[in-house]
Amino acid sequence: MKLVTIKALVAITSLALMADAAAVRRNKLVVKESVNVPADWVRRSDAADHEPVALRFALRQSDVSSLEKRLLQTSDPDHELYGRHLSADEVSAYLRPHKRT
Repeated sequence: MKLVTIKALVAITSLALMADAAAVRRNKLVVKESVNVPADWVRRSDAADHEPVALRFALRQSDVSSLEKRLLQTSDPDHELYGRHLSADEVSAYLRPHKRT
């Protein structure tokens, strides 16, 4: 009888440890950059559990300098691209997120 109880205890403990280890692997978080809170921010209170918190994340864009160059060319009366405005799709192509983000 004791042998069965010990085996059951070992089995349950093993399952619990495996589940815990799997959860740790799934939730692994790598912080690439840490930013200090601006000095003029004031902590008031924690957000209420039932209220949503809106967050926005900016991703590095792939080719902003080329977009700027192209816009200057479009605005320069002496350039061959003068007046040839970009479509929304062309602008989006310049501003799509960088491959590493």
